[in-house]
Amino acid sequence: MAITISTNADAVKGLFSSSSMFNSTDMLGINYMDYASIRNGSYGKLLSAYYDLNKTEESSKTNKTEDSTKDKNSSSATGTSASTSTSTSSVAADKLAAIESSAEKAKEAADKLLTQGSGSIFNQTAVKDSEGNVATDASGNAITDYDRDKITSAVKDFVGKYNDMMTNASSASVSSIKSTASALKYQTLMYKEELASVGITINDKDNTLSIDEEAFKTSNMSSVKKLFNGTNSFAYKVSEQASDIDKYAAHEASRANTYTSSGKYSSNSNVGEILNDLI
Repeated sequence: MAITISTNADAVKGLFSSSSMFNSTDMLGINYMDYASIRNGSYGKLLSAYYDLNKTEESSKTNKTEDSTKDKNSSSATGTSASTSTSTSSVAADKLAAIESSAEKAKEAADKLLTQGSGSIFNQTAVKDSEGNVATDASGNAITDYDRDKITSAVKDFVGKYNDMMTNASSASVSSIKSTASALKYQTLMYKEELASVGITINDKDNTLSIDEEAFKTSNMSSVKKLFNGTNSFAYKVSEQASDIDKYAAHEASRANTYTSSGKYSSNSNVGEILNDLI
């Protein structure tokens, strides 16, 4: 099917304004008529024509240098066209989603340890014997202690979520995410001795954490509380940095456009990745 495009860019622009092409959502955010246009290639051709006309209008309003004119002629001769999108992130959507998700989970795990008041896992409770009776001291006062199993479980979860976040963030190509992850690695190293004293070690190869559950359970719980509860604690710093990593990943994802000038959907459009295969 041949498509004739008017040399008036406004006519083409009208196709991409408030037409029915984008009004209904029956399948993956588009209707079946739109799907057919994408499938048979009409949509891609219209987009290409739209960008070509815009390019023509811009060239008539600005003075081109000789080098830029040569580049344009060279591109035309080789059959290539511009496909850049100034606001599109180069990082894949699934990668950014993994960073965001792992950062959110790491913050949640850290915040659970940071909780104070009646909801704190560091509140001591009465010690009971095997028959469920409250243990007492020589004066008849109830003996209290930390719930070591609950604290161990929470810290073990924190360690796992911390490792997932650092693995994802450290491999990111976004400078703000990488620099935040590097800063957190440095901060973690500052707590190396304190962490080791409660059975948590830092792996030299990738700076992830490992926890010896038995050593942790028998460690001084007051030291554990100092590490993971309070505004100056290790967990507090992790929560802050995790929040920043989450924010930077979300910002990078927000830079995604729906499609590029070649008629292809950008790398950050989840639906677009599916539709690219259909064009």
